[in-house]
Amino acid sequence: MNEQPNPLQNPQWEQAPTFQEKPLSSQTPSHPTENLVENDPWFVQISNILTGTKSWAKFLGVLLIIEGIMVAFSIWGLLFAWLPIWLGVLLYQAGNHAELVAFLRNKEQVLLYLDKMRLFLKISGIFTILMICMAILFIVIAGSAFLALLNSNIEL
Repeated sequence: MNEQPNPLQNPQWEQAPTFQEKPLSSQTPSHPTENLVENDPWFVQISNILTGTKSWAKFLGVLLIIEGIMVAFSIWGLLFAWLPIWLGVLLYQAGNHAELVAFLRNKEQVLLYLDKMRLFLKISGIFTILMICMAILFIVIAGSAFLALLNSNIEL
């Protein structure tokens, strides 16, 4: 009988390749033109897209920083003012890296831009999930308090 090889038992797959991540600072080229990719059509498209996002990233970054400063003027705002300021700084830095992509035309600036945007989106997502959980918790507590009030013998 002719046995079919099991693709899940491929000897090439027995040991997964490992990748060593280097910090972005260690990947910095020694000269700004070392990673030039001016003629690569993929990079030209990416560069155009990133250049188009720089203004909006900087604008929203400044607005978030201003929002954080305004939030800091309230008592409860002192606890949370750091978050919009941090997000604003991340967006502003991403806008700077997008601008540098257009001038330096190197892959390092694209990686730095994407890293700042990754962190911005991750923090925004976590904060959004926390706010949704807090809203649900508030609705449950307020609803149970309202039901307790309705079921009580106290007349208003």
